Amino acid sequence: MVSPRAALALYHLLDAIRDFEAFVGRASADDIGADRMRRYAAERCVKILSEATRRLPEEWKAEHPAVPWSDIAGIGNVLRHDYDDVNLEIIVKLRGSSLDNLRSAVIALLKKHDPEGDRFIDP
Repeated sequence: MVSPRAALALYHLLDAIRDFEAFVGRASADDIGADRMRRYAAERCVKILSEATRRLPEEWKAEHPAVPWSDIAGIGNVLRHDYDDVNLEIIVKLRGSSLDNLRSAVIALLKKHDPEGDRFIDP
């Protein structure tokens, strides 16, 4: 049985993607590293992405095998446990096609598994 939190996690993913893009923008890793609040905000978004993907049923993730679900889940462990050794280049490289692919998968999952929420999707 799918948890009622699964669809909610999809919305959390969309919010975190939007927020990440707003916080990071076109900034370089050095720019992010020089601005503590911006860095913390970007890292928090990535932690949310990580945790939200863990809340999705495996069968939903299997519908989009091109998305590196386990890598997304795993980056949260790095941020939580190796917070003093975070490579900001990796954080910055998440923007673009990586997040675009994740967003597309999330929207497709929402349309399939929470079609009533379609009006809340603002890609």
